[in-house]
Amino acid sequence: MRNEGGLGSSPKQTKALSFNSTCVLAVASDMAGSIGKQSSRSADAVALILQAVLRAHSVRPWGYSSGSRGSFTNAINDLMIVGLFKPGPRLQVRAALSMLNGEWEPF
Repeated sequence: MRNEGGLGSSPKQTKALSFNSTCVLAVASDMAGSIGKQSSRSADAVALILQAVLRAHSVRPWGYSSGSRGSFTNAINDLMIVGLFKPGPRLQVRAALSMLNGEWEPF
């Protein structure tokens, strides 16, 4: 979770943001049974609390291999820092799937 308004914005700029909180929730796709439904309900609850203006999901690996040494890049836990959003302004425009990197679907 990250407060977008706390990233060097003045109070005046923070009021103009199209969204403030960014939250990434990761669930292992190999979890069996009702975990998927529980995670969906949890995501709905978080979205309600945060008053989400955009909700999206993507099925992807935790990270992508970056060579034969066992290292990886673009990990889910790094999305808040790099990789979630495409370059360009994002906080003064309406939130949309088109601002996200990768393949995302609304939920």
